[in-house]
Amino acid sequence: MLRLAFREMHNGRPGPVHVELPAPILYETGDPRTAPVWPPTSYRVGPPQPSDRQLDEAAALLAAARRPVVIAGQGVDRADARGGLLDIAALLGCPAIGSMAGRACVPADHPNYVFGFGPAGDLARSEADVLLVAGSRMGNLDVPYDSYWGDPAGKRLIQIDIDPRHFGVTRPLHLGILADARVALDGIAARLRASDLGPATAPTWPATAGSTSRFGCNLLPRYSNGRARASTLHTRPV
Repeated sequence: MLRLAFREMHNGRPGPVHVELPAPILYETGDPRTAPVWPPTSYRVGPPQPSDRQLDEAAALLAAARRPVVIAGQGVDRADARGGLLDIAALLGCPAIGSMAGRACVPADHPNYVFGFGPAGDLARSEADVLLVAGSRMGNLDVPYDSYWGDPAGKRLIQIDIDPRHFGVTRPLHLGILADARVALDGIAARLRASDLGPATAPTWPATAGSTSRFGCNLLPRYSNGRARASTLHTRPV
């Protein structure tokens, strides 16, 4: 029973497991040798792995995109997958946004950083033609199925997650990859790097879009056109 609990705790999206035992069992005595402890590898399986076909398709979609955007959820942080995600953003020359729970995944001083909950982040997500979302359930403040974020038919969504329950909940998927975020993102980055397709694939972002990054500063004037003046002031120093 406890082996099953520990396996479930590490299966898919890691989390706590509740084990309830009757009081008589808790108060019983016994010989520990009758219940040997097994090493984790003898009863647990590793995280799901992406297929080569999925990684090839994801890399091709991103390489062909005109306005790609990468979005990091908390799963990127848990999987220690920040390096792969930021490599993809750098190779594509596109905005990198952290979700509400994944804000720490994209450093504020990174050249591709765009603050996800201001005018620049809203515009980047609404005008993107390909969205790569990793480790995020895409909640109400991320990329929900809403006309505010643009017509879903005009966007291709690539979602990477370790929990199958999170796929296609708020938006229709073009490609879903059930896998460890680090393995998937590193694999996509390696394919973009090997094909040498990355830097030339998103020529429209710099023209319309470089907060602290080149993207945020150039996106804001477009957002504020006809509206109140926008500011790049971050709330942290206030």
